[in-house]
Amino acid sequence: MTPLTPHRILLVEDRPTSLSPLRQLLESRGHRVETVEGVLYAMWSVNASHRVYDTVLCAAELTDGDAVELITHLRQRMGVRTIALARRGGDPQALRRLTACRAVDRVLVHPAGALPDDHACETVCDAVSELMSMPQMSHADSGVIGLSRPA
Repeated sequence: MTPLTPHRILLVEDRPTSLSPLRQLLESRGHRVETVEGVLYAMWSVNASHRVYDTVLCAAELTDGDAVELITHLRQRMGVRTIALARRGGDPQALRRLTACRAVDRVLVHPAGALPDDHACETVCDAVSELMSMPQMSHADSGVIGLSRPA
């Protein structure tokens, strides 16, 4: 499925096993995807190179910094739409902070190790398309979406 308008997406994920399949699927749908492996690279990509994105997909738990602070900074700087990718069974405090953060449009919760899974990647791609087709939302419109495999 090709989007009507390709979106410029910044994908922030420090686990290559999740990064590669998600990037490939987003690109196969016509999106332009830049991947970075953490907070420092994401900040450089936006600040030093002056790149602009439509959507930021960011792992909830990054080894080199705070995803909530990064998402908040990117939202304030660019007005970008944001989706946080949280691992089920991950840090519960990180999930609470993400769901409370006004800069996060969607939190997608996936089972540990699910993102290389085709269904989980498809769900993320669908969330990007849905989010970009909607007018800017208030925090009250955002939500947590589970990425369980259909029975």
